[in-house]
Amino acid sequence: MPEIKTDVDKLVALVREKKAVSIDAAAKILGLDQKTVQSLAESLEDSGILSIEYRFTKQFLINSSLQPQKKAGAGSEAAKPKPTRPLSPYESVKSRIRSVLSEIESDQQATIRIKREIDKIFKERNEIISMIERLLKEEAEIKKSMASLMRKAELINIMPGSKDKRVKELEKQFLALHKKKLSVESEIISLRKLIKI
Repeated sequence: MPEIKTDVDKLVALVREKKAVSIDAAAKILGLDQKTVQSLAESLEDSGILSIEYRFTKQFLINSSLQPQKKAGAGSEAAKPKPTRPLSPYESVKSRIRSVLSEIESDQQATIRIKREIDKIFKERNEIISMIERLLKEEAEIKKSMASLMRKAELINIMPGSKDKRVKELEKQFLALHKKKLSVESEIISLRKLIKI
């Protein structure tokens, strides 16, 4: 069975790997927002798993096991490391709730991104359908024009007089319309393929 890792597990692993990482860098690496990482970090600091250190204007997450021991000053007692105490049931539940809430928030953001992508795809699909409808109308107009030319050609053949010139002109128009019809049909086929993808 594959191992399931929560955002908390990923954050702890990242801090252990990097030894120290800023909250904004951790957020980018893990794909979470800074508020979520801040909340997780505070819970983990309460648990003694990591420490939050302030450097200039940034907050850094530090692996607690790598925190240097403070040296004793002249005439003062040695500073003792902060003992890690087990979490009370209340703190444990509070920490788990924070973790679950941050995961829910992260999932909501992913859902919003997916919805935007789906909306974009449907918009593009609707635009393609509109193009196909426009091309189908254009194709119908071309067919009407071709039928009209055919009727004119039949009339010219019935009428006496100089047929050659008029027939050649109609043939040119007919061929131009036929080429345009083939081009429109080809474009319709390619657009329909796009919709099926």
